[in-house]
Amino acid sequence: MSGASIEFLPRGKVAPLTKLDFQRDGQPGRFDGGVYHSNGEICPLGSQLKAAYRNEPVMPAPAAEEKISGHHFFAGMLQNGHFGHFISESLSRLWAFQCLDKSFNSAVFYYRDRNTPLAKFAAETIKLIVPEVTIKAVIRPTEFELLAVPQQLAYSGNGFIIGHPMIRSMLGHLRGKPRNGEEKIYVSRSRLSLGDGGLLLEDAIERNLAAEGYEVVHPQELPVAQQIEKYNAAKHIIFADGSAIHLYALVARPDQKMFVIWRRHVDGVFAWQIRTFDGPRIEGKSCVKELWVPKNSNQGTVNGRALLDFPHLRSQLVELGFIGGGQWRDPEDFEFREALSDLGTRLKWTFVLHPRAPA
Repeated sequence: MSGASIEFLPRGKVAPLTKLDFQRDGQPGRFDGGVYHSNGEICPLGSQLKAAYRNEPVMPAPAAEEKISGHHFFAGMLQNGHFGHFISESLSRLWAFQCLDKSFNSAVFYYRDRNTPLAKFAAETIKLIVPEVTIKAVIRPTEFELLAVPQQLAYSGNGFIIGHPMIRSMLGHLRGKPRNGEEKIYVSRSRLSLGDGGLLLEDAIERNLAAEGYEVVHPQELPVAQQIEKYNAAKHIIFADGSAIHLYALVARPDQKMFVIWRRHVDGVFAWQIRTFDGPRIEGKSCVKELWVPKNSNQGTVNGRALLDFPHLRSQLVELGFIGGGQWRDPEDFEFREALSDLGTRLKWTFVLHPRAPA
């Protein structure tokens, strides 16, 4: 199995996540939920890797409140509220389905938030990867007649899925889909909710790239299967820095050209993840001139809005062969200010310059 392990637990038990403590004073966050042997001992292979957190199942093991017959496999913690974290953290045990006999047709998850229902994007993605499987959400301690516990094939430092041979095999039918679609696409953030972070005047970027022959894609408006089809078809892909890159990583090819327009800083995690799938090198240096964030926010730069150096962005795209540059128009400075003022009015937020923003 190429170094990937599966442990079989007769009368194995899964407990849900009931408590999550965030990072504080430099200490990692903690959350419970986990897998237990029939004698109540914790099954280490069921431990969930997650950046800046430790999975600490409660002890002693809680008594089972439900018992389910049949064969099932443990799929880990399901991030049911955030697309990027779901793609990166909740798929890396599904590889086991291709190794188990057909009696194992139930994927057992505990939810990141057990009061939040299964997200549509999560159901769509799991159905694409393992069409025959049903999803079982554990909301109370549950005992299973036989529980297969696969290894989480993820990077130990952050819990993100990696291009392990078993993961690539799992995704082979998605990576090999027919390449029908536009050869040049721009993956935008402009239609996300107002409170999400992003780029000021992203509509100007869209107009500039559309004039250069790019299709503007708003991934959250498309089924996951259609997003993958567009990524498979494209030869030149420009992303606004965001979660869509994590989905692209799963089907990335080395013959594609990829550029990221950063909205905070250059994030090496994307480059590392794509590299594990033998995808292309990420092009693009930061063009952020200023970063504006909500005043008194505890979210750091998550909700920030980047003011870009448009001439620098244009010159990079021309130099790297993504555009010709003849159709490019740089917005005026007053347009940035008006856009930021309008955003603050609509959100009823006051934006302030981030202290670590570029000069």
